[in-house]
Amino acid sequence: MSFAAASGSAAMTTLINNDLLLCSENHCPTYMAATAMAFLSWFGIAPSCVINLWAAVYSVQRA
Repeated sequence: MSFAAASGSAAMTTLINNDLLLCSENHCPTYMAATAMAFLSWFGIAPSCVINLWAAVYSVQRA
């Protein structure tokens, strides 16, 4: 879910900055920083998700 939110934020940042050229009229740097932090947090969450999935599969196989 957090990866989808980060991807959506990145798409909106790209649309506003590159396609609409409206970055000077709003808070683009703040939005870009928030998008970067969303991706960084996802990279922190991903190993935990993989380990939990592996543990769940392992426990189902042992049952």
